[in-house]
Amino acid sequence: MSQPTFQLDDSDYWANPLREPPSTGAEDVEDPAPGMVIAAPKRVLLGERETLPVVVRRTCGGEESALARFRDCAVLAVVDVDRNELFAGYAKDRDKIRARPIDRSEIDLEATLTERHVLEARERVGVPWRPGKYVATVLLREKVSNRAPIEMARTQYDDPDVVRFLSSQSVVGAPAGVWPPGHDPLPSYRATPESPPVPKEHGVTLVAPRVVVLRPEAACVLRGSFRLRVGAEDLVPGDADAARDYGGAKAIVPIHLLVMAAEVGAPLAYTLRVPSFDVTREGDGGVATGHFAVDLYGLGRPGPRPETFFLYTFSRETMSGPVKTSTVTVDMLPPGAPDLQPRR
Repeated sequence: MSQPTFQLDDSDYWANPLREPPSTGAEDVEDPAPGMVIAAPKRVLLGERETLPVVVRRTCGGEESALARFRDCAVLAVVDVDRNELFAGYAKDRDKIRARPIDRSEIDLEATLTERHVLEARERVGVPWRPGKYVATVLLREKVSNRAPIEMARTQYDDPDVVRFLSSQSVVGAPAGVWPPGHDPLPSYRATPESPPVPKEHGVTLVAPRVVVLRPEAACVLRGSFRLRVGAEDLVPGDADAARDYGGAKAIVPIHLLVMAAEVGAPLAYTLRVPSFDVTREGDGGVATGHFAVDLYGLGRPGPRPETFFLYTFSRETMSGPVKTSTVTVDMLPPGAPDLQPRR
């Protein structure tokens, strides 16, 4: 599928990223479709540039623009595909305090607004300045942009002998261990009747409780099943000691979990290291399938106020989500409400 460019050449992203595309002379020009669209330079030469611009166009109604402000809610996520690393954070500097509460009577419900933003990925989320293939995405609560591929290179000319030499110098050792460590009953890394189905294509299938009552003993169990590409660095060595040390797993798969609050709190990223007991070898790596179940509240307790969270996962080229889970407080329950709370 072709990627949006906003009719920008690679050099325009640094020279004039918000320039209007040249007029076609047509009188009837279609308005942008609702949603978020991003574009980024296809190739960045590290010796010639110092920044990594990503251009965003967001089109939405007046109510959505006012109640889900881009500055307050948007998150930029960039994945280093080769190393399977995630870099994520707020897309813009947030306003610490709104000037005043939003007056809904002042919102033009009939309006359709288009915003344009330039995000500097190196500054915003700490994208490392090194060669590799990257994928950028902008998230705003449950709204997701297209995913923009970016290649970063040291030189314009790719000398095939240099590429082969650098590839030959890579040293692959045993992968890091499982995290969070398995325990009875949670975290669990085996299929259970509650596990969602393994996706037919590469990706992660997620399920989570839709609403959890905030009590000290409350649990919020995120269950996932996956089919993901793994590299040589993820494979467990085939000797008997490794099989014992890794509990019989054939690969340890990094899956990045991004937790975004609708209102309060910075996005939180956790790298789950999930064992796979089923790997189909392909080239130096393979395709791994497996399952996990973790208590989100074991990773980090939510704040004391009601909140809705949007859960996304990333692993190399793949992104899955969002899945929503919300918290409510005990005093929000109606009198006589049954106690059906999941517990740890």
